[in-house]
Parts: sequence; C-alpha cells; structure tokens
Amino acid sequence: MTGEQPVGRISRRNFLGGASATAVLLGTGALNSGQAHALPPELGDPFTLGVASGDPLPDSVVLWTRLAPDPVAADGRGGMPPETFGVRYEVAEDREFGRIVRRGAAEATPELGHSVHPEVDGLRPGREYFYRFRAGRAVSPVGRTRTAPARGARVDRLRFALASCQAWVGGRYAAYRTMAEDDLDFVVHVGDYIYEGGGTRTLADFRLLHARYKGSEDLRAAHAAFAFVTTFDDHEVDNNWTGDVPQDDTPSFLELRANAFQAYYEHLPLRIGARPDGADMRLYRRFTFGDLLELTVLDTRQYRTDQADGRFIAPRDTDALDGDRTMTGAKQERWLLDGLAGSRARWNAIGQQTIMAFYDYDTSESVSINHDQWDGYAAARDRLLGFVAERRPSNVVVLSGDWHSSWVNDLKADFTDPGSETLATEFVGTSISSGCGWRDSVAAALGANPHVKFFDGDFRGYTRCTVTPAKWRTDYRVVNDPSDPAGPAFTLASFAVADGVAGARRLDTGDGISGEVTDADGGATLASVAVEARTPNGTVAGRGSTDPDGRYRLLVTPGDYEVVATAGSYRTASRAVTVPADGVAQVDLTLQRLTGAAAGIGKRLASSLAQASTEDIVIENGMLAMVVAAVTEDGQLRGTTRGKVLDMAIRGRADQLDWINVGYASATEPAGTEAWQQTTVRYDDVRVERPGPGSAAVRASGSATDFPALRVSTTYRIEPEQPWIVAESTFTNTGSAPITSWIGDSMDHDGAGQRSGVPGHGTITTPYGSPRHYEPTEPWIGQTGTDPQTYGLIYDDGYPGLTAQATGNWVLSQLRVDIPPAGSTTFTRRIVAVDNAGAIDPFAVLSELYRASR
Repeated sequence: MTGEQPVGRISRRNFLGGASATAVLLGTGALNSGQAHALPPELGDPFTLGVASGDPLPDSVVLWTRLAPDPVAADGRGGMPPETFGVRYEVAEDREFGRIVRRGAAEATPELGHSVHPEVDGLRPGREYFYRFRAGRAVSPVGRTRTAPARGARVDRLRFALASCQAWVGGRYAAYRTMAEDDLDFVVHVGDYIYEGGGTRTLADFRLLHARYKGSEDLRAAHAAFAFVTTFDDHEVDNNWTGDVPQDDTPSFLELRANAFQAYYEHLPLRIGARPDGADMRLYRRFTFGDLLELTVLDTRQYRTDQADGRFIAPRDTDALDGDRTMTGAKQERWLLDGLAGSRARWNAIGQQTIMAFYDYDTSESVSINHDQWDGYAAARDRLLGFVAERRPSNVVVLSGDWHSSWVNDLKADFTDPGSETLATEFVGTSISSGCGWRDSVAAALGANPHVKFFDGDFRGYTRCTVTPAKWRTDYRVVNDPSDPAGPAFTLASFAVADGVAGARRLDTGDGISGEVTDADGGATLASVAVEARTPNGTVAGRGSTDPDGRYRLLVTPGDYEVVATAGSYRTASRAVTVPADGVAQVDLTLQRLTGAAAGIGKRLASSLAQASTEDIVIENGMLAMVVAAVTEDGQLRGTTRGKVLDMAIRGRADQLDWINVGYASATEPAGTEAWQQTTVRYDDVRVERPGPGSAAVRASGSATDFPALRVSTTYRIEPEQPWIVAESTFTNTGSAPITSWIGDSMDHDGAGQRSGVPGHGTITTPYGSPRHYEPTEPWIGQTGTDPQTYGLIYDDGYPGLTAQATGNWVLSQLRVDIPPAGSTTFTRRIVAVDNAGAIDPFAVLSELYRASR
C-alpha cells in the first residue's frame, strides 16, 4: 500500500549526498504504518538494484525500487528478512531536492520481494522531476523522470528510445551507457528484458535472474535517467511461449508463468493495474503525449494462438493462413482498433514485440516464414492493416523488436505486390546485446522482399525516435561491442516519415567506412566477405561483412586505418584509408580467387553463424573453405571441440553450420534426443600438416573418452578444384583387450529452415524431440536450409551396417566396429558443401557426387 502528500520546500541539509550512486546513512525516519518496520542499518545498502520510473501520464508517474542488500542471495529474497519494511520517497523539481513537491510512503512486503511501486499523482504535465527513496537510514540514488504533456496540448517535439533483447553479457551494456547520456523523454522496451534458461522455474530463480541483470550499472543508469514503458516478449518466461503453451513439454507451465510474471512485476516500474493475478497479467495499455503522439503498447504473447509450426524458420504451414488465428486475442484486438479509431493524435505508434511485415526467407518459388512472428498470424495482420486502410488513422508507425536486427519496412495492403499501397511504416529496433545468428538468412532473401527498405544484423544498440508534427525521424544508434562501455556509439542510418505519407526515406549515410568488395575475375560483387578496420598498431577497431550486394559498413571514429577483407576461397586483400571527421570514407576492394589449396590460421569465414576465430585453422581451395577448431570451444561440444569442424561454406556463400562432430567413439549406441551430442573423442593436438598450394592437410590426434586405450587420429585433406574435403579417421587400440565401439559423425545445421536428409527417406523435418533410426540406401547423410547450400558426409563403400539417426535439427551416422588389441580401423568420408540451386530435392546433389565418384 502507498500513501502520498504534497510538501513544501525542504532544506538540502536534511540529506547527505542524495545524488550519490550509492546509498548513504541518514537520520532515522518515521515508519509507514504500524505493521512496517524500520530497516536495520546492519543489513547494508538496500538499493543495490537502483531506482526506476515508468508509465508517464500527464499528472503521474510510477516509481520503483526493490530492497535487496544481497541481491543474489540464493533464496531469492535479496538478503531481506521475511518482514514488511517502510520505504519513503520524495519527488522534487530539482536534483538537489530544494523544491520537493511530493513526499509519500510505501510498504515493502516479502510477498512482492520487498519491491515498491508508488504511483505519484498531482504532478504537472510535461515536466521533469527528480525522485529518491529512503529506507531506515539509507537513501537511494537519485532518479529523473518526466510526465507526459497534457492531453490535447500542442507539442512540438518528443524524443524517445526503443529497446529490446538484452542478453546478459557480463555486466556492462554499451548501448545503455550511451542511452543514459542521450536527450530523451522516455524509453519503450518491447521485450526480452531477461533470458530464461538453465532451469529457471521458481520465483526465486526468476528473482535471481532479474537481480543479475539489474546488477549492470549501465542498465541501472538508463532506468534512473528516464521513465520506461515496458512489455514482455517470450524470454521473460519461456522461449516462444504462447498463451498457456510452452515451447517444450514443460510441466506445470502456468505455475512457471506465474512465477515469471511476479518477478517481472517486482523488478520493473509498473502500475498496480499490471500486478499479476497468478498466471494472468494485464500489460497492454495506451499513452497519450499531447496532440502529437498516441502510443499503444501490446501484449502479443499471453492471448495469442499457438504457433502453426514450432520450428525456427520453415516452409509456411497452411494453418498460418487460418482466418481465426490471433496475435492479441479478440478483446485486445478490439481495444487496439477502437483506440486507433478514436485517436486524435498526429502520430499513432504501436509498440509490440515481433516483426509485423511479411518476410519470405526462401528465394525459390516456395515460401518460408518465421511462424512466431506476424507471418504466422497473417489473418490478424490483415485485420489490422485492413482497418488502417478503411478508417485511415493518422500516421501509423509500428515499433518492433525480437529479431536482434535493424529493419525499416513498408507495411503493405498486399505484400505480394510491390506497387500496393503502403499503409504504415515499421521500425524494427536492433537488440541491446543479443546476437543475430540469422543475419545471413535474412540478407540472402532481401531481394525477394522489396518492401524491406533497410536491414542490418551486424550491430547492437537502440533506436532513437524524434517526433514532430511534420516528421518522424528514426536514428539507429549502434555500438561495435555490446559489452564494452568505453566503446563509442555511432549512427548506423537515419530515416524519416513525413506527416501524411506512409513509408520511410533515408536521410544520411551514417558514420565510418563503407565500400564494395568484388571478384577480380569478372568484377562480380561478393557477399559474405569478412571486413575489418585495423588501427596502425593492429587493433581491430571495426568489424563487419558484405551483404548480398557486396556492400559493407564499418563503424569507426575518424583516423587512419587499414581495411582488410578476407573470404573463404579467396586471397586476403587490404587498403589504407583515412576516415574524415565529417563523413564516410569509401573503400572498395578486389579479391583474387585461390588457384591452389591452402591451410593455415589468420582468417575467418564471415557469417552470423560462424564461431571460429582467426586462431582456428582454415583449410580451403577455390571452391570451398572449412574451419577446424584449434582454440575455439563450442558450448555443445565443450571439452571436445578441438579438431572438429566449426564453419564451412562454398565460395561466395555464408557458413550455415553449427558444427560437424567428426569421429566419435561411443561405448554404447547413441540414443534419444541427445544422441547427436557425442563428446567422446578429445583431440589434444591439432596442426597444419601441409599448408599447400599443391594440396593441404590438417591433422588432429587424441583419444576416446570412453576407451582410454583407443587413440584417434583424423586427417583432413583438400586438393585444388575439388568440391569436398576428405576426412580419414583411424581408431587404434593400444591396449591388450579388444574394443567394441560405435563410431561415426554428427552434424548440426544452424541456419534458417534447417532439415536433414538420409538417402531413401527424403527430406526429414521431424521435431527435435522425435529422433528416428534410418537405413540409408546410399552411404551419405546431409543437412540444408533455406540457404541453397547442402552439407553432407559421403562415406566410402565397404562399411556394411552403416545406419543413421536424424531429426530436422541434426543428423548422425553410426557404425559398430570391433578393434582387436594393437589393431586399428579406418573410417573415410568426404565432407561436402555444394550449391543445390534451390532444387525441390536439395539432397539430390549428394547422390550425384556419390555416384560420380564410384
């Protein structure tokens, strides 16, 4: 419960250092009520999680803090006793609190994790205020907030930030540090404030996760600087949850959801109307900023229909077109449309979670979509855009997140017709810190989606929106390293929408270095080229890659650099450049194709999915390149990654693999959903055996974890102009007893539309939880996705009993072998990456290669 009263002027000498970043001791104050206790000073600083404000109205804001002297205490109670404590707050017109206008009290109860959410009323519209809390003798850091302008009042300008998707990166958030220094009126956060996982289920689990995120001084600084308007997406609860349906068969999901909702409420500045009732929470709401802007905030998780297809990106399921499907639920949808119909604002913004524009990831005649986005709910999108077409609310702008990338989209009456009317504009904000592993899948299909006016998946940051009566301007503010608080921020691009004209136009070219990379033989532009800007001392100042048109952008400060371009199957090229203080430097580069074979370090494959560093070994020729791990660890193969394949691509394409686990040796037959995760061979020595150019080879040697006496050696060999890399593994029994082992390989494709292939069984798309055994009619296994590369392992004849297991996510080969003492067995296969040209059967190319080599 809260209580509030207006106050007169109070002297600053009554407080000591109220604007400090840490709490200080003050004189003992009165309690809030007869039941509330004064906080004992021996508990320590209770304001470790900072302060925040939110949901600005013309006469009111909600304030927030949570008492947590030990925020990461294992029981989730923040180091607090199970008692109610009094918390007082003050709101002033100045940072020194010489003009206090409101003073009130709240009770911090254990039932709400000792969080408080006082709603401060009676404030003046469109005004800046400062606030702080006091508990016992401790005073909080000072926060700043701003009320909304009066409803209907003339407003000449508003500026706010759009944020989303802030995966934990160790404590620092470069984007929030920059945001906290910006000139903003408020911040809109459209979800993925935390990322669940690792068994997050209980209320204590979710409290600890929120406390970890609030441990970031940069996140706390942004909250203290501006009022936040927040809504959740999926990761606050469970990846891709919908309504009462979890992603997987999570037991007691509604109990988990209730715990997640309560922890969310306990850690954010939300009004009492958003307080959860068990597994229910009302988060959709509307804000009006004078006559200029009406902001509608949606909840597109709690009331939606389940996804038509649970896979990441997949061929469009016919159910996605069902007219009864809903993204918001009928009640919220009606509320949304009624609000748009009744709005008198110049601009009408809809803040929501996932991309609204149609996007086809398949460059062939087929259609592949992300079923979790509005594409999986086409009828709901049609109803909304049809309403906009019919009723013509003023200047509709959709603000989205979720997809960890920057987009500018025309929202069309008919997305299949480029000439169709543009009804609204969508700005999709990049993530604060979360990576964009699907960047290349999006980039490859841009040509098939002309309503997408801008896309970038390389950079993290936030989106700044400046709204005036005549124009809406959006600046994409990004950083090179999301966890480096000292790194500068850059403007990646700026777009404007004119009053009365839907659709955005680009205003400037941004900062840094841009250019084009071409093939020296014929001049074709090259996609998926890694490009770096290096300072004179060799430090990498900016890193990026070329898009499908061969263009790149590096964000660097003015100065002297060497621009270096590397790509699989090409020789490295570089060029010196000076970046001016007031513009973009243009640096075009030309790459020479490899004419022989090569193996060595110092190179990487450009891909949003690529894992390897320049210290891993690239083995390549003029047709394809593959990276063998020498130092990089993959989380799924932890401890056994060295010597395995991390990245692979044909010339001019981006890597789509997670990894190929070459050469496992298991004492038991692989079984179950985790059959693919064979961490049974540990290579302790990985080296270049032949660097080329006539041929190149890499050798990895080690032992089997299930059999201490079983030594394993794998040699990767490549010849010039060969469309594969031969991998020969020798399993040697150095012991005195015979060994019976299951050997083979497993492959995990990570690109969009992932699916597996086993000869005689067609394309396999079964879900992760439903693996099956297969008898191949030819000795190969493969994987592919919407990208037209097919990956495969083609085995030599002479391995009777070779079988496979697969789902749409992974595929595995297996063979039972007996190895006598001092004996050995050799397992030979060709690792293939080949262009399938978008064929209906993307695995036919593997059969062709197998048959051609017999």
